[in-house]
Amino acid sequence: MKNVILSTLLLAVTIASAQSIVQPVSSGDYWSISEYKNRLPELANNTTFPTTINFNNGYVGISSFKANRVIGVNEIQWNIGAVKNVADFYVEFSRDLRTFERAGIVQLTRTEGGTGYVFRHTFIDNALVYYRLAIARDRAVVAYTPAIQLLDEEHTTKVFPTIVRSSTFYIQTPQAYEKLQVINSANVTVYEKGINNQTGTITIGLPSLPTGIYFARLLSTNKPQYVERLLIE
Repeated sequence: MKNVILSTLLLAVTIASAQSIVQPVSSGDYWSISEYKNRLPELANNTTFPTTINFNNGYVGISSFKANRVIGVNEIQWNIGAVKNVADFYVEFSRDLRTFERAGIVQLTRTEGGTGYVFRHTFIDNALVYYRLAIARDRAVVAYTPAIQLLDEEHTTKVFPTIVRSSTFYIQTPQAYEKLQVINSANVTVYEKGINNQTGTITIGLPSLPTGIYFARLLSTNKPQYVERLLIE
């Protein structure tokens, strides 16, 4: 697979149309290259970040690392703090958590105040996939993060149809959310409904709204929000 060199992007806003990962419980330890050769990849857990990864003559603080599904791509996001002797991040992916391939390279070219990075991996399906960061110096990998898991689509939240013609759409979710908001393109909430931590398929009936672009937003106090773009005709 060809390497793709991407510039860093400062993440100033929450990215719409993204489904947050579900991180299973695991040890969440970091390890150096020599240690890594003797053990299988491990999954991050909910307490893995923030942390500092130390290696010979260097370190990097990673405050967050997550993956989202967006239409046609998997979006890998991470934020860093203090860093020493790191040149690049190699984004790697795997189907089985054993054999990893390189998706691309993100150069550590930092702008003033820049701490956020994003890599968009073009992906052909919505099946289970794992991502990890390889930390590189002088074109050599010096450490890895644990892998994060992007679940099969059937286990993720969906809002459908995204083109709403009869004032009705559906939420299908295995996760418990507390509230739905529908927001217009001016960022004004035009509809709100408590969904009381329901799971499964939930039917939503909208009031009469002008034709246009809206966003359905699912909110919870203990998990990231889920946002889906809607076209109301």
